[in-house]
Amino acid sequence: MMAIQDVAPDDVNIVDIYLRQRGQSHMGFGEGAVMVKMMIFLKRREGMTREAFADWWLNRHRPLAGRLGGLTRHCFNLLPEGSPFDAVVEQWFDTEADAEGCYDTAEGRAVAADSLENVSARVRVRAEERVFIPSAIPWST
Repeated sequence: MMAIQDVAPDDVNIVDIYLRQRGQSHMGFGEGAVMVKMMIFLKRREGMTREAFADWWLNRHRPLAGRLGGLTRHCFNLLPEGSPFDAVVEQWFDTEADAEGCYDTAEGRAVAADSLENVSARVRVRAEERVFIPSAIPWST
């Protein structure tokens, strides 16, 4: 598969088609954000092992969080033992309104409640991502 930098401006490719369907352009892949990115720093609750925390997030919480309205990409990063936080979660949304409103629904409240039952700290911040070496398909893992 071609990388974005290998595609001539006149070529129509899967990235252009995907973004046109969303009313966006691929202009942001090198120097700016196309989507809104939120990062959530999580610290597991007292007494929970690292393995139990990862199992909870991947097998119980992720399916719940995957139903958040407007969520277009979702990543879980388990951090090494001894880090200030146990995980960093990345969420991408098409709009600021989607990012801010995703927890204002029944599904969003269920996700928040499940999170609060299993963490001792949760910090959610908006990130301004700058991509310098884009993947062939930016939203793939």
